[in-house]
Amino acid sequence: MTPKTTILLGLALLLLGCDENSMETTESNDPSLYEITFQTLDQFDQEMIEFSQGEDITFVLQIKNISNNKLTIRFNNGCQYRFKILDENNEEPYSRWNPQLCTEALTNFTLEPNNIKEHRETWNQVIFSSLSPLQESLLPVGVYTVETVDYGVDLIITRNLHIK
Repeated sequence: MTPKTTILLGLALLLLGCDENSMETTESNDPSLYEITFQTLDQFDQEMIEFSQGEDITFVLQIKNISNNKLTIRFNNGCQYRFKILDENNEEPYSRWNPQLCTEALTNFTLEPNNIKEHRETWNQVIFSSLSPLQESLLPVGVYTVETVDYGVDLIITRNLHIK
């Protein structure tokens, strides 16, 4: 082979190896590599903090990969996130999380650069009595704190919620 052919063959191999699938994947639960947003939305997907009693509330947690690498987030169990409501006494009238429902299997997901993983849940403000789990009622009028936890990046985000 001539030197020119060798150089062209080398460049061709280099270009073939530079496809998007060859991007490095990094395992990281480091919050600084992600842009994390939490919203409470009304039935029209408008961001709100004030809702009428009984009105559907949609909780949205988004995790965006802001690095230049694919990122894999690992979890110790099947529960990847949690939404909960705290009243003024820091008691929890509602939580979407139940540890008995979490699988004990390790789980993960991979995010490409600039891609978003979204957790979305709509709640109708129905709560259950701690004394009688079959007895349901609406969340009372008041001011609450909504807390979300992403177990992959170990980050807690809170915001106020007004029920009128």
